Amino acid sequence: MAIKTKNNTPVLTCQVSSELERTPEAVAVSRNGQGALPSAWPKKSPKVARLFDEVTGRASHFCPSAKQTLGGGRGAKPPASSYKDSLAKSATVVVPVANPVAKSACGGWAVVSECSTGQHHFAKKLLCGKEWCGPCGEDNSGAHKRRQARILPKLQQVRRLGYLVIEWPEWARHIGQGGISPDLDGGEHVAGWVYSKVDLRATTNMVVEVLAGKRCGRRGRVGGYFGRGIHRWHWFGDELPGKWNPHLNVLVDFDSLYSERRQSVQSAIIRRKVELQLYLVMPYLRDWVSKYVSEPEEGYLVEDTITGRKAWKNSEKKARRELRGIACYEAGTSGYMPKPLLEAIQAALRAALLVPDLIVHYSYFDRPGQIVQKARYVTMATFRNYGWNPYMADELWNFRNIRWWGDWKDLKVHPEAAVWQLADAEKEGEDVNGLEAVASLQSGVCPDCGQPLKVLHRNPKTGKPVCWTRPVGSVYLSLWQAQEISGTGYYRIPYREWTGCSFSPGELLRLEEMEAKARASPSVRGVVVLARKHLKHKLQAAAEGDSDDSGVLFQDTITDVGAWKRGGKRGWQF
Repeated sequence: MAIKTKNNTPVLTCQVSSELERTPEAVAVSRNGQGALPSAWPKKSPKVARLFDEVTGRASHFCPSAKQTLGGGRGAKPPASSYKDSLAKSATVVVPVANPVAKSACGGWAVVSECSTGQHHFAKKLLCGKEWCGPCGEDNSGAHKRRQARILPKLQQVRRLGYLVIEWPEWARHIGQGGISPDLDGGEHVAGWVYSKVDLRATTNMVVEVLAGKRCGRRGRVGGYFGRGIHRWHWFGDELPGKWNPHLNVLVDFDSLYSERRQSVQSAIIRRKVELQLYLVMPYLRDWVSKYVSEPEEGYLVEDTITGRKAWKNSEKKARRELRGIACYEAGTSGYMPKPLLEAIQAALRAALLVPDLIVHYSYFDRPGQIVQKARYVTMATFRNYGWNPYMADELWNFRNIRWWGDWKDLKVHPEAAVWQLADAEKEGEDVNGLEAVASLQSGVCPDCGQPLKVLHRNPKTGKPVCWTRPVGSVYLSLWQAQEISGTGYYRIPYREWTGCSFSPGELLRLEEMEAKARASPSVRGVVVLARKHLKHKLQAAAEGDSDDSGVLFQDTITDVGAWKRGGKRGWQF
């Protein structure tokens, strides 16, 4: 709170940001230095400074290493790069910046929440989520399981899952980086497909417009193929690690295939069935093969004839398999996609993206265990090493990798929308421990009692409810004896009456709630401070004039304070 002058008029401005808002995250991501606390911090308010030390674990008796490493940097940052770190991705540094890949300080902070009943407390570590981060890039890590839990409630509403893999040819993978050839592009951005954040977003939008349809205002999406789907990018392949091979994984609800598309390709499917049936009933092919096996002509090897018979036998098996798949497709009992429908989707994607040799592969799954396995594969990290492509590592900052379209129900509100449960996948041998609890916490519901998490305050920009506190040191998790939920980075905090010199989870939540209320409506403490200052100046003036006007002074003070309170949010004026 400070008094400023504007047009020779004193204006009292209220600065809402307090010392408690200087969290380690805010300090760590500051561009004005490497996260060092201001030198004037302890001089402003010793009580608040001690409170800050206890809440964040900065004091040496709470976190011995935090005091030494808090001002060291912004977390695991690539060497000699302009890679930008977001708020939730910063942490205390425990290794030199020159070698950030060797060890990561990811998970150095945690946030706390509780259910509406106040009986269940939870915490979650703040993970960076970078794929080249050691803890976050491993399979079945906390970040990996969180991504699975984010999409599994949607996949539980899918009975037959279709899986499309869209891959770009070699010549189209490196077009789009500005400045590669100054003579050709002048250092400007060259439009490509998968080699810049701008191109990746445009490519993703075009793929969604083909598969889901273009937006047409109130009519919704028009001209697509599937009503619901989820997609995520993979940056490198499994066979050749380190080779830039971006491909888009698309999971679609095959039952949401539009009826118009079914009708448009039905005639082509019928023709395909006739071709397969004719191929299977042609008798002269078998007579031709047996003739040349028994009486081979001059220059014709018997081995070649036998090879041709085996090839025909394999083709016969494929034809019969395709006929069975078409029969299941027409009966609506399988996610099999007939060849005419797949060719139509491939042609539409190649025409929209202007890539004639675009690779589009399709497969389908209809068992819960297979769907969970595919969700695990799609959400795994592929950018395991920052040194594989530092340019794209910098480009992918703030890129939204997982996206979906369509009408998906909230299973906590509409549990009847789920067509299978995670227990069904567990019976088939899949590891789903903790995923349901994490999915509940991500949706703002207590996994133990089913009650919503307590809303501390609302985001002033978006208006969305905030159920988690500001970050505190992860050392508190050990002090609270928190138990991790199946390696997901989420913790259950045992409920008990807390005694000791550190804050309990409930006390941290109360502090967060009190601070939110103070920001929403300033307290009367400012009025009292102003009244004291104003009265002190008037008493000094009266003492110098040797006059006793205490009643007048009190009335003037009350008048000035009333005018100050009526000043509004833009600044209190006298």
